[in-house]
Amino acid sequence: ELGAQLPGTSVAQIDGKLASAAGKPRFTGSAQVQSENFRALLAWAGADLSDIPKGRLARMRARAQLEASPQRVQALAIEARADSTSLSGAVAVGLGARPSVEVDLQIDQLNADAYLSATAKPAPVSAILTRLAGFDSHFKLNLDALSYRGVAMSGIKASGESAGGELTLNSFSIANVADTALEISGTLANISTGPQGEVSLRLASKDVSGVARLLLAPPVGRNLGAAELQSRWLFAGQRLDATVDGRVGETTIKFSGQALGV
Repeated sequence: ELGAQLPGTSVAQIDGKLASAAGKPRFTGSAQVQSENFRALLAWAGADLSDIPKGRLARMRARAQLEASPQRVQALAIEARADSTSLSGAVAVGLGARPSVEVDLQIDQLNADAYLSATAKPAPVSAILTRLAGFDSHFKLNLDALSYRGVAMSGIKASGESAGGELTLNSFSIANVADTALEISGTLANISTGPQGEVSLRLASKDVSGVARLLLAPPVGRNLGAAELQSRWLFAGQRLDATVDGRVGETTIKFSGQALGV
């Protein structure tokens, strides 16, 4: 048993057993952390919190079952809460020649706007893909409700994997954003240098005007009606081929095109 008093009125405790399996050390046990000032604890650990508004990252509670060996570290049966967000699930990290991460998490709700500064900008997709190419992953995420840039979303799910610079997105879906359901799936190779592969997007909406107002400037001023759209995007280096089929209101849409230098 190991316990520690940490900054931010925080307490950490680890209980378990260290044994040998096939001549290699193996730890099994549990861990829990409680903090009355999570922000102070993260700052002590070296985290840069300058872009997160003050007043956030207050109380935090977390506990999990641990399994660790020289090859793999796992946190199972995670139960955690920070501010008003709760999560549960499991995380595993592979420590081989090529690192790997496995994530299976359920999150109840997240107000992302509360943690973003007014000048914060989303990371470029290319930067995210480059970082993802540096390790293998398997992920399954469920987020019941999200607020981002003033937009409310619910029923967000993502599952897929990456290996050797190839990303397979089994499904990324949003059950409801402005009365619209979205789903994206596909596979991309060479994600860090020049993505190649196919991505499909499906949209079903009671009234697509809400999504159009979010995406278009100036915003759409009239109701567009119900919509069902299916699109296919083929990436080949700097070339992109796209097809779109469906309907918006009473209008049938069929489109195909090509873009170079993307």
